[in-house]
Amino acid sequence: MLIPDKILYHGISEAPSCCKESMKFLDDASVKMSSTFLLVGTALYIPNFSEHATSNNKLNFSMNSFREELQDLSDFVRRFAFWRTLLMIQIGCFIFGLVVNGILIPQNFFAGGLMGISLLILTLSGDWISLSLLYILLNLPLFLLGYRSFSLRFLVISLMGMGILSLNLEWTEGMNIPTREPLLAAILGGILSGAGSGLYLRFGGSVGGLDILGAFLKKKFSIPIGNTFILVNLVI
Repeated sequence: MLIPDKILYHGISEAPSCCKESMKFLDDASVKMSSTFLLVGTALYIPNFSEHATSNNKLNFSMNSFREELQDLSDFVRRFAFWRTLLMIQIGCFIFGLVVNGILIPQNFFAGGLMGISLLILTLSGDWISLSLLYILLNLPLFLLGYRSFSLRFLVISLMGMGILSLNLEWTEGMNIPTREPLLAAILGGILSGAGSGLYLRFGGSVGGLDILGAFLKKKFSIPIGNTFILVNLVI
């Protein structure tokens, strides 16, 4: 097929009208197709970009929050209040350990909370594990359950309190407070354990246990902490 010289040398402007219309149709179709691809690509990209930006914002917020809590813990450790709290935890845990080993175990009594559950397990299953180690093992799931619900300062204090109580349970093992009357032993044990616990709670201390479970259930399900304590102690 011969192509006219006008088309070869003088461009489309001098081409026949049928050729001009064909070229114009192809140009319009190409523009429409490019626009369609651009819109589709934008629609596919924008949601992914939004999700990526949202995840980055959440990650940055979490990192900033962790840095702030870490700085707060660092400042707290440098203050006298931190060491006073540890001292009160040590005194309170020694008193409580003395009550457990000197009154509760000889009298076959049970304490409340997680310590009562530990004593109940040992009573039913035998002395296959030490009381201090069992108390730590029962606390670990509670810390994993509620680590996002509490500040870093509270978690560190609670972990240290749990360790201090476990050590005092070992140190006071074998000690005995001679009481012949079970009723007197129960009254004395309640007074001493309440005094020991109140001593470190007064200064912001914690030894884990039902404190963590109660606070977690209150935050997640609006269940009062007192109801959690009553229910667990009722079961024990």
